[in-house]
Amino acid sequence: MSTNRNLAVLAAALATALGGCDNKCPTDLAKVTTPPACATLKADADVTVVIPVCTRCDQATPECAVVPPQGDAVFQLDTTVQVCTARTDCPLDCPLVQPTATCRFRTPAASGPYTLRIFQPTGVPTVDIDVTVDPAGPTSCG
Repeated sequence: MSTNRNLAVLAAALATALGGCDNKCPTDLAKVTTPPACATLKADADVTVVIPVCTRCDQATPECAVVPPQGDAVFQLDTTVQVCTARTDCPLDCPLVQPTATCRFRTPAASGPYTLRIFQPTGVPTVDIDVTVDPAGPTSCG
């Protein structure tokens, strides 16, 4: 095979291998500073919970993944930050204007008490927020 053909085959293989890659950096759990004040959320609705987080100088892009109740009444809100270049010289910074992780999910149609559970980095207590799902509740908090 010619050099150009070898390069073309290699480029095609590399493109195929990377085609499904979203080029995101590894993530860490984010430290929640002040849990959102959520008392009630609208039943059977798409809702938004905004969570302020502290970050280090090597952390960026707060995100939230939601795990709906799995046979219990607990929504797990996993707030994460990307760590593209890990550094050990970065203290945790909690500026006055903090970045936020936005959690979006659908509430159940059944009214009643639920828990929003936010896991935190190792050594930091888990945050549980008790909420009531109700037809008259708001569609956002935080």
